[in-house]
Amino acid sequence: AALQGLDKAIALANECGGAEEVIADAQELIPDIHVMNGNDNLRNQKYPEAVAAYKAALEVKPDHAKAALLLGQALSQSGDIPGAIAAFKEAAKFEENAASAAKMLANLNLKQANADYQGGKLKEAVDLAMECFNAEGVADNVKNSAASIIAGCVQKAAMGNNFSGATSFYNKLAGVDANNNKLGQLA
Repeated sequence: AALQGLDKAIALANECGGAEEVIADAQELIPDIHVMNGNDNLRNQKYPEAVAAYKAALEVKPDHAKAALLLGQALSQSGDIPGAIAAFKEAAKFEENAASAAKMLANLNLKQANADYQGGKLKEAVDLAMECFNAEGVADNVKNSAASIIAGCVQKAAMGNNFSGATSFYNKLAGVDANNNKLGQLA
């Protein structure tokens, strides 16, 4: 509805003169209108529509920090964890999003690491858990959970006679301990 109103305003400006200024002003509003539409859809749990609206905002204005962050949130709530991770990585590039995006990304990486661990994708689980562990501003409970996933991967790899994998994972875990002294708390 808001975009239709902009179209009418542009048509009226063309009739009365001064269309260039109205068009320029209208183009500045379009990304925000898409974000408002996305917010409405997100509130109403219409996740595909919210994702489409945030993507539309970013197509018009690729540096729309709020749309980038909200896209990650909509993707996460829709269950598209890999898509949400990618979106939050992009959102983190905007200074005003850095802290929020890093926390959301760490939580999603932890969720995906746990899913990978459960599915036997041990290397992927360790890599994502390490990203959680090394992220700045992440709560200790997230870091402890990441260390636990890595420890679980060491155990699963050793039980499966994958000693080189177990050694590699253990060395990463030992590096976590050297940097953060969390290893002793896992026992």
